[in-house]
Amino acid sequence: MCLETLQNVYYCYGEDKEKLIEEAKEMLRTLESELKGKRFFGGEGIGFLDIAANFIAFWVGAFLNK
Repeated sequence: MCLETLQNVYYCYGEDKEKLIEEAKEMLRTLESELKGKRFFGGEGIGFLDIAANFIAFWVGAFLNK
């Protein structure tokens, strides 16, 4: 869901874009809180969620540069 929201931010404008940005920020805060000082979501080893989060990081950069 986070990736879809970030993609929609890239293609929206105005008030819709601002609403989606706030939604994305909240989702990213949730992901960040799950790390809780760990290197990876699973603890000390890389897992599926870490790989999926990498794709989210790509879209964050894409919508920040637009």
